[in-house]
Parts: sequence; structure tokens; C-alpha cells
Amino acid sequence: MSIREKEEKLDELMIDFLQRCSSNQIELDDRLFKAQACLYASQIGLKPFEPSSDWLNVLESKMAE
Repeated sequence: MSIREKEEKLDELMIDFLQRCSSNQIELDDRLFKAQACLYASQIGLKPFEPSSDWLNVLESKMAE
């Protein structure tokens, strides 16, 4: 899997995570959100990964689609 494919997979996983949290009325803070992103990134072999504000902005754009 290429780095780009891993990044897209991470975005998919995080969008699914956010949707599940929302449907179960689980409130997320930045710390938990970033920790989950790092966990998923590690699991799919996307290293090193640091959830930046740019990444968060792209993810928010994808969620709005």
C-alpha cells in the first residue's frame, strides 16, 4: 500500500470513527481524536504520523462532502 493509499485509509477510518462516536453520543476532545488517529496510523503502517491542523482541515472537508 502506498503512502497516499494509507493516508486515504486513515481518513476513511477516522470519518467512520467520528460517525460512530456521534451516533453513540460520545463526545470527543482533541486529545482523544488525535490519539485515535495515531493509533489507526500505526496499525496501517503510516509512520511517522502527526495529526496536524492541515490534516484536520482536509479531513473536515472530506466529511462535508
